[in-house]
Amino acid sequence: MTITLNRLPIGQAAVVERVDTDVKISRRLRELGVFRGGTVEFVGAAPLGDPVAVQALDTRIALRQTLAARVLVRTEAPAHSELPS
Repeated sequence: MTITLNRLPIGQAAVVERVDTDVKISRRLRELGVFRGGTVEFVGAAPLGDPVAVQALDTRIALRQTLAARVLVRTEAPAHSELPS
């Protein structure tokens, strides 16, 4: 399922599909570990919901909700062995 990064549940990891922003910001996000095919994890949000904390590679970064909403991620369905019985 493809959703925006700011919609991931806390603790959920996902694979980055696309970053819809200008070249300068996209380049900076890549430097921080947010790039197509990379794995990110939603760590949490500030009390009022902005900014959000994201783990990418070995870096924890804070992103504004508006920027996190421009990062499309794909969540993986649980493997058959992980499905509840």
